[in-house]
Amino acid sequence: MRASLRTVLGVAALIACLGLVELFVRQRLEQTLRDQLGAVLEATLDGSVRDVQAWVRIALQAGEAISAKRGMRADAAACARQGVCEPLSAALAPYLAASGLDDARLIDRRGALLARLDSHARDVDSHVVPKLRQLANDTSIIGAALDQAEPALLVATALGDDIVLVMEQPLEKLTEQISATRVGHNGETCTFDARGRMLTKSRLGQGQGTLTFAMQQAIAGRNGRNLDGYLDFRGVLVVGAYRFLPEHGIGVVSEVDYADAYRTLASVTRAFVLLGVLLAIVLALALAMYARGRRFLARAEQAERRFEHYGQYQIEAKLGEGGMGTVYLANHALLRRKAALKLLRADHSSPDAIERFEREVQVTSTLTHPNTVAIYDYGRTDDGTFYYVMEHLDGFDLQRLVALTGPLPQARVLALMRQVCGSLAEAHAAGVVHRDVKPANLFVCTRGGFADTVKVLDFGIVHVGTIDRGEEPIVLGTPEYMAPELFESATRASAQSDLYSLGICAYYLLTGAPPFSGGATMDIGRAHLTESPQRLAELLAEPVDPELEAAIAACVRKEPSARPSSANALITLLNRSKLAQQWSQADAAAWWATHWPVLRLARVSTTPSQSKRSIMVSTRA
Repeated sequence: MRASLRTVLGVAALIACLGLVELFVRQRLEQTLRDQLGAVLEATLDGSVRDVQAWVRIALQAGEAISAKRGMRADAAACARQGVCEPLSAALAPYLAASGLDDARLIDRRGALLARLDSHARDVDSHVVPKLRQLANDTSIIGAALDQAEPALLVATALGDDIVLVMEQPLEKLTEQISATRVGHNGETCTFDARGRMLTKSRLGQGQGTLTFAMQQAIAGRNGRNLDGYLDFRGVLVVGAYRFLPEHGIGVVSEVDYADAYRTLASVTRAFVLLGVLLAIVLALALAMYARGRRFLARAEQAERRFEHYGQYQIEAKLGEGGMGTVYLANHALLRRKAALKLLRADHSSPDAIERFEREVQVTSTLTHPNTVAIYDYGRTDDGTFYYVMEHLDGFDLQRLVALTGPLPQARVLALMRQVCGSLAEAHAAGVVHRDVKPANLFVCTRGGFADTVKVLDFGIVHVGTIDRGEEPIVLGTPEYMAPELFESATRASAQSDLYSLGICAYYLLTGAPPFSGGATMDIGRAHLTESPQRLAELLAEPVDPELEAAIAACVRKEPSARPSSANALITLLNRSKLAQQWSQADAAAWWATHWPVLRLARVSTTPSQSKRSIMVSTRA
């Protein structure tokens, strides 16, 4: 039996070593592939940006040459005021032919048409008028004309104090040049304007009016790349690099389908899986040789079962790990009901952490609102392991959802906020303040046939830690979402501080980022105490519902007394919005049916400061 045991242990050690080698090789391969993919995307983007800049430069040089030509201003004045446009048309012809510009017309700085030099010249949109007023005696790109099938870039040059020559640079040639530059079979390079409208045509379909994650990032000045995956205008998961040229009002994005980008890694993963199967077969044969030591094996299996069972629940897989414990997927031995089991070993944590962990169970188990995570059971094992069992949720926390899909529609954000308010209303009525309301603690899923159901998680820091050990009482929190009064004293925590955090969460859901972030904890706290968040109307490309904006603004007021008096009061404010009934259960069900099969497999990076960082604040005033 000892020889058989040595054989099994030897095979197991070999398999473990091979598994570690496999894991190392795969990680290095994945990192190398990501580095190469990022470099290729950046190089493709750089080439396309140079093409755009060269193309724009030709148009600008032509406009500058026209403005500098002697007699051009006099001809323009005669055309605009007397209707004698033949001399101006003749003078412009060589420049237009050489640069590819066409459809010239004269307008004043209020956008009013003075004269058409081409019968096909279109009227300018109202959005370019502010740029006309800012135009000095030079040439500039003032916008895009998209009202016809063939889009064009508008080039303006001043030919007098109140006379502007506007010409069009057709985008057809740029489309041909840009579309030829792509990564992989399903790659795509496109250009867009400051309002997210496509300038060059996409060979993969029509994307007009679809503001993707890459476009939002570029327009906001956050140029870069995303190798973790986001949805393009087709609703397909892609990776890409993006950049915006503010001096021209043009953005460029180079993308490739996620599946195409990581096809090599998928093939290697399948090969590793096959190798793992072969190794498992070898291990099974070794275990067969050890069949004679059945009594010893029975004892080992019994010990293993004791480790894997907590009460009536058997662990199946690890789901994740947080600041206070590890979460596993578990199954009830009799009911066959899946659950999430969270545990904290007594010999691996401080007494304070264990006490907070037990408090999380005791507080959360008293709450019964359908938007609060339900607690099924809790207890301790003989070896000192504390555990509790809660309902298993299959979906996303809101931080991961926004990282995958970008900011959410206003009507959907309103519907999610009302559900969170329902959970907080019950907690506040019971004297419980959450103190860590943030997107990572708000989980959205389909529950009981209802799509977009929100569950409020992690009531583990709901009470101030007043453990009498000569230590100063503390409270934990996430700086980006903490109410300003909590940076001064943890004793000021209240229902209004939770509502402040919910208002900051709404900013994140609507814009993709909290209003105060990116610096040291002290700097973030100072911003919460002294600065007001930027108005949503200034951050979003679409009109903001005034009632929704007013409700969020009420939540993030500096003084707690100026905020809504309760979560139910906030629900009343939200219900005043015309959006209150626009995100229906049918809309939610359709979204989940379309996106859940794809997004559940996506990998995404989240900002550590929003998901994991917490701080300790003294309760000493």
